[in-house]
Amino acid sequence: MLVDITVNGQTVKAVAQPTKQAWLYVFNRQTGQPIWPFEERPVEKGTVPGEWYSPTQPFPTKPPAYDLHGFTTDDILDFTPELRAEGLKVASRYKLGPIFTPPVVSKWEGPLATLTLAANAGGTNWAGGSYDPETHIAYVPSQRVLGTLGLVPGDPNRSGDFAYIAVQARNPNVPAGATAAGGGGEGGGPGVTVQRLPSISIRATSCGRSLMARLRTTSEIIRL
Repeated sequence: MLVDITVNGQTVKAVAQPTKQAWLYVFNRQTGQPIWPFEERPVEKGTVPGEWYSPTQPFPTKPPAYDLHGFTTDDILDFTPELRAEGLKVASRYKLGPIFTPPVVSKWEGPLATLTLAANAGGTNWAGGSYDPETHIAYVPSQRVLGTLGLVPGDPNRSGDFAYIAVQARNPNVPAGATAAGGGGEGGGPGVTVQRLPSISIRATSCGRSLMARLRTTSEIIRL
C-alpha cells in the first residue's frame, strides 16, 4: 500500500506491506529505510541436524502485530471442559512456542511438529490491504489458523537431494499408503482440530465479531 504519513511532524511517502507474520512493515518508499526501527531479538535455535539457525530475528517496533504471535496451552479452545481436555491432549504431541519457534524433526511419539501462529497461510496472505488517506487508517485481513512445521528425512527417490521435507511422521503401525489420523502426508500435515472444531480458543481471538469471524479470520484496523 502506498501511504503518505506524518512522522515527527513531517510528511513521509511510505509503503506499507501486510505480511504472513501479521506485522505491517512500513518503509520510506524513496529511500527504502524502515520508518520505525527493527530490533534484532534472540530467538530459539532449532535442533534439525545439518541446519544453521540465526540467533536473532528482526522485530518491527511499530505498529504492533495485528494478530496472534505464537501458540500456548492458554490458547486452546474451551467451549466445554471436555473439549479443552481433548485439545490439551492433542497439543501435548506438538511443540508450542512464540513466533519464530523453529520446526522439529517429526516423531510419531512426539513432537509431531511445531504449532505456529501466524502460519504459512497468514496473518495476511493474498488479500493485501487498503489505506484511507483521510483518516490514516490501514485495513488488513488476517487469517488465524494454526500451522504445523514438521520435518522428516527425505527419500532420494522422491525428494531429490533435500535432506528433510515438510511431512509429519506416520503411525508405524499403519501400512504405507493408508490414512492414519494424527500423521500428515507429503506436502504438510493435517489441520490441528478437536472434533473438527478449530483448536484456537475464543479467548485468544478478537472480541466484537461473529463467532466464525473470530475463529477463522479477523479484519484488523491499524492507524498510521
